[in-house]
Amino acid sequence: MPAAHDVRILIAGAGALGSLYGAFLRRAGHRVTLLGRAEHLEAIRARGLEVDGLFGDATVAGFELATRAADVVGPFDLILLAVKSHAVESTVRPLVRALAANGRLLALQNGLGHVEALTALVGAERLLAAPVLIGATVPAPGRVRVTVYAKPVKIGSPSPLGLEGARRWAETLGAAGIPSEPTDRLFAFLWEKMLYNLPLNALGAILRVPYGALAERAESRRIMDEVIGEALAIALADGADLLWTDRGRLPRSFLRHAAASDRRASLVDVARSRERAPYRNRRAQRLRRAARVRARPADSREPRAHGPRSRDREPRAPALLIDRQSSS
Repeated sequence: MPAAHDVRILIAGAGALGSLYGAFLRRAGHRVTLLGRAEHLEAIRARGLEVDGLFGDATVAGFELATRAADVVGPFDLILLAVKSHAVESTVRPLVRALAANGRLLALQNGLGHVEALTALVGAERLLAAPVLIGATVPAPGRVRVTVYAKPVKIGSPSPLGLEGARRWAETLGAAGIPSEPTDRLFAFLWEKMLYNLPLNALGAILRVPYGALAERAESRRIMDEVIGEALAIALADGADLLWTDRGRLPRSFLRHAAASDRRASLVDVARSRERAPYRNRRAQRLRRAARVRARPADSREPRAHGPRSRDREPRAPALLIDRQSSS
């Protein structure tokens, strides 16, 4: 492993999460370039990047800053991708040239489908991915606040040959102060976060309430349980690797997290007119057709899966509650 000052890292998407990772990696001595919006970067240039919240307080300076991919000068040992799922391909395509020959792209996105798209751009062996298990906000330009920490970030690769890179960068991030662990079950952990997000994000956005309020109401708990059952049916029909298949176990687990959480990420995205919901709806429709799982009527108790299970299909991201509500 090179000395910290010899490691070059690009944060592609210096919003809340990307800025947090960039701050900790820069504080650890790495050479970090932030690619993001001008207002945020100008504040960082003027007074440094201020971090507060669950991981403590710090002000970090010494970044290289860029607002356009064309201005980024490689090569980088790591490109850390922290943009919304709908922007993954358009962000990475002009940056592939800046990735070192033995470098890695680490994608921090929830959902499914982006791994396959990025594999086509950089190759499976150079690709790392992880679900987002840390929550952060940007209360003002140049500031980041850590609001949620669930558990260590699980970093994996779609290729067995990429696992050494997963171990290396999990160690690097951990040493910088971001708890991280390598895994050889990347898709299982992506599905875990998907099964957490599906009932909470969509329902919270539709009802315009924080996650904690969903856990308090019997009717919203019933709807969330139905969404989980439908998603599990799709995952099983698609041959997905899952950490568990017990429909009853997950609601108990995520309701404990929901009760303590005030996050409303999808609600914020809808308010800002972003493309998250339409993007996930398109993926949901494709996954339904591939897995041949029918959407259940409102009064149905159990999901119905049709067709043989296959491990040859590519996993895709369902947003079933959004799809069902938007079509009603």
